[in-house]
Amino acid sequence: MKIYYIFFTLTCLFASVSFTAQAQEINNKGSRSLSLEEAISIALQNNEQIKTAQLEVPKSKARVDELIATGMPQVNASVAFNANPIPQSSLVSGAGFARLGNPNAKINADSIPDIKFTVQQTYDGNAGIRLSQLVFDGSYFVGLKAAKVYKELSVKNVEKTEIDITESVMKAYYNVLINTQRITVLENNFSRLDSLLKETQIMFQNGYVGKIDVDRIRLSFNNIRVELNKFKKLNELGYKLLNFQMGIDLNEPIILTDKLEYVSLDVPSTESDIFYYDKRIEYSILQTNKTLSNLNSIRLKSQYLPVVNIAGYYGFNTATSNISQYYRADRWLSSGTIGIHITMPIFDGSARVFRVQQSKIESQQIEHQMSLTKKKIDLEIEQAKNLIEYSLENLEIQKQNRELSQEIYNTTKLKYEQGVGSNLELTEADAAFKQAQVVYYSALYDVIIAKIELEKSLGILRKQK
Repeated sequence: MKIYYIFFTLTCLFASVSFTAQAQEINNKGSRSLSLEEAISIALQNNEQIKTAQLEVPKSKARVDELIATGMPQVNASVAFNANPIPQSSLVSGAGFARLGNPNAKINADSIPDIKFTVQQTYDGNAGIRLSQLVFDGSYFVGLKAAKVYKELSVKNVEKTEIDITESVMKAYYNVLINTQRITVLENNFSRLDSLLKETQIMFQNGYVGKIDVDRIRLSFNNIRVELNKFKKLNELGYKLLNFQMGIDLNEPIILTDKLEYVSLDVPSTESDIFYYDKRIEYSILQTNKTLSNLNSIRLKSQYLPVVNIAGYYGFNTATSNISQYYRADRWLSSGTIGIHITMPIFDGSARVFRVQQSKIESQQIEHQMSLTKKKIDLEIEQAKNLIEYSLENLEIQKQNRELSQEIYNTTKLKYEQGVGSNLELTEADAAFKQAQVVYYSALYDVIIAKIELEKSLGILRKQK
């Protein structure tokens, strides 16, 4: 009986290895092999969130250039042609004209009608060019500084998006690795139970065991088959989630090349009493917003200063009642002006005062946000430290449990083969061994996630460029 069991076990093991190799060869066809670093790099190139955030950088640069352009010389040309079918007329006092020759004459103004006359010609036109140059505008120069800071803010927003995507890719990548390992464990248990079920059925047919022994193993066999199918479905979704985070087609086949046994579980040091909050991109963004708010206050106050421009104009104009004369060069009269224009704000209904007040309140709000963010960062660091400590302790315990359950299973299996152990003991030991393996990999995943959370809370989560 023992020789048969060994032969049957070796046959099943060979078939399982052969099937796995064939399946791996099929799966590898047309698949893209990716390490974690490569997956992060692909995500930083293809993820739509990052592409959207990156477009803010050239957009902010264009905004800076637009503001600079308003301080450059402004040149405008104009051409106009007007037809006046009903020329504008004016009325002048007839009595006034009568007094032109004799100012002292006694004239009854009511008896002399007003005189209607028309100065406007039937056709008129003008053409010219106007040049203006900003000399001084306090809000313009402050606005230049603010626009450059806004560009810096867009760069920081890109960095924040990259960190968030990096975190998501790492979690999705490790989730697939862990689930793949769980599936391997379940497949091994499935294969082991399948062999045990077939062997027990033969023993039952030969009268060595009862039907209840067969049913007990079949029950465990069915349960593990259901669990195996569940994890396979979860892993399919896990692959799709990883593809989504990388910004590639959800159904594109990929192979993860990193191995769990080589994953570093070294915890970053948190012993230093000094933590610089600006290492966290969220706080750094608030600092930039505070700078923008302060510059906005200065800009609003500078609007109380005068605005100085230099302007010049040179052009031609004409007017005629005969359209044929419109194109005669000698009828186009030139004119030109040059001057300094100073605009001094005096009173605008206190609108600027209220805008300055709003800006001060906004600055105070940002200060409160910065204070709150500091407290949140401190709390996140403490939570991450406690989580990593607990997760590492739990992983060590689960590692010991896995080793113990394997020893118990091996001993129980040996007793069963020698005929001194029961079928019930073997199925219970097998279930405990399987559960210990699954729980171990869950604990390992918890450690990996806790490490990612700690690195992010400390502002040191790695990211590619």
